Amino acid sequence: SISYAIPAVSVANKTTYTNTTDKKNNHSFSHNTTAANQYLVVAVSYEAKDFNSHITSMTYNGSEMTYLEWEYTDNEDYKVEMWGIANPVIGTHTVDFYIADEGSKLVAAGAISFNNVNLSDPTRSTSRDYGDASSFSLPVTVPTNGMVMDAIVWEKKYKDHVVYARIIQSVE
Repeated sequence: SISYAIPAVSVANKTTYTNTTDKKNNHSFSHNTTAANQYLVVAVSYEAKDFNSHITSMTYNGSEMTYLEWEYTDNEDYKVEMWGIANPVIGTHTVDFYIADEGSKLVAAGAISFNNVNLSDPTRSTSRDYGDASSFSLPVTVPTNGMVMDAIVWEKKYKDHVVYARIIQSVE
């Protein structure tokens, strides 16, 4: 019999983007995928006009990414979304996304390329939550040999607590 170890999921590369100056619909930043057979996840937190504000398209090097999940703060002022793509083109390419309605001036995004992911079924459980609290936690099950990506947006509206929205996406 032959035995082998399944390699653990690992982070290959990560990139961040922020916009705090211009209210706009179109946003873009560069990200480098360093090898074949990776899974790329992009999380975006942004100031939302209302419940109808959302990202209508997300691409990497012109290829459409798959929508994974979203969550709003309980006052609907901010939103967080996650998108993913299996086996993205190797090299430094552009992540482009479009925020519907009036766009957003306050945007923060992060892109992470993962190695050793099951590309035919890369995502597992998703946990999401929102609220108004002085502290917050969200339970998540990390798959064997897997990893999680956590995205949160929060706003300090009160002296002793914040409003928040959070997503945790697991990959395996």
